Amino acid sequence: MRGAARAAPIAIASVSAPALAVSPTCASQDVTLNWGFAQYSGTPSLTSSFTTNVTFNPNPPNGTYPSLNSPLRATIVHTYFGQARGSTPNGTISTFNVGGIGQVGYYVRQQTGATGSATPSANDYQTIRFTFSESVSNLRFSITDIDRVWTTTTKDFIDGVSLTSGSRFTATVPSGSTVTGAGTVASPWRNSTDGNKSEDEPGGQIDIAFTGPVETFTIRYDNLGRQAISSGVNNDQAVFITGFRANRPTQC
Repeated sequence: MRGAARAAPIAIASVSAPALAVSPTCASQDVTLNWGFAQYSGTPSLTSSFTTNVTFNPNPPNGTYPSLNSPLRATIVHTYFGQARGSTPNGTISTFNVGGIGQVGYYVRQQTGATGSATPSANDYQTIRFTFSESVSNLRFSITDIDRVWTTTTKDFIDGVSLTSGSRFTATVPSGSTVTGAGTVASPWRNSTDGNKSEDEPGGQIDIAFTGPVETFTIRYDNLGRQAISSGVNNDQAVFITGFRANRPTQC
């Protein structure tokens, strides 16, 4: 058998593909989700679970990347446990600014028992679950007006707030705030000093920042005053959720 002719090897030069410049339009951009520019549907209930549907229209609008101005929707589900009941205007938008950012906020208000005179227990609380229509990153907001009216002579309420999510987040106590705790059910955020704290000042505020993508999180609201309240006192209590800032991806 005759041997096959062998071809001389051909050297192939390695040519690198030109590096692609990262377009700034492919990066995520910051948007403001202001409660004052949102649309709502749903009817709050004081006695049973209810859902509020919110459509945020980023404001101010972005003139450079119009895709950022598309609506971002959120579903907010309120659920009562035990003797917890809503108190008007739970699940609505405040008529005043909260959180020191010049914006209105989302009202979370409740009481224990039909008349707000029952003794709270660990089984009496409200949860508020937020679910966005898309994953956002770097979500930031504050929970404010976390305070207490609880002395030896006047036993009314002690706000207790916790937050859970499958996404990682950090919680920061801003300067001027006297909020303490870990933000868990076992160690809720609560105020270390007695007396009313303004919803538009930092005295009862905790700042939340998610460190990665997030679609859903749940806030739990308790009354940590687990003793009989003072005669003639209604133990209704309220905290507020500020507007959001988040990063949305732009279209490349």
